[in-house]
Amino acid sequence: MKILRVTKPRNRTDDIEEAIYTFMAQHAVTILRYAMATVFIWFGALKLLPGISPAEAIASRTLSAMTLGLLQPKVSLPLLAVFEMTIGFGFAFARNLRPTILLLMMHMAGTLTPFLFFPHETMSSFGVPTMTGQYILKNMVFIAVGFVMIGTLKRNNPVES
Repeated sequence: MKILRVTKPRNRTDDIEEAIYTFMAQHAVTILRYAMATVFIWFGALKLLPGISPAEAIASRTLSAMTLGLLQPKVSLPLLAVFEMTIGFGFAFARNLRPTILLLMMHMAGTLTPFLFFPHETMSSFGVPTMTGQYILKNMVFIAVGFVMIGTLKRNNPVES
């Protein structure tokens, strides 16, 4: 006994949808890489210019707290800027993403510490972040991007795209 399948005819919308899916499947990781590169290079560069970055105050105090006051803002902010820009250039140009993703995850761990050091500045009440808290919480998206990137790495191939 032969079973006949009835399929609906394809239309222009189906073809466009298929083209979009195909494009995204082929290029989504590359788009993520360049988006991450843009954000990290841009935000890092802002930290090189005193008084420009909206994250300067919280970053300075956090780095001071993390280093028990050993690093002053005039040293820590340029170091943070170079660190962030290194991550950005890694996403833009590195053939091997492993070191870049490692730096990203180290940085993300540090960016979440203001919730521990300065809870009164990051949360207005339980579960209600301040604007600073919201700015920090968006880093969870960067962590998720890092996980996506880890999932795309080929175990035996040092050259990832």
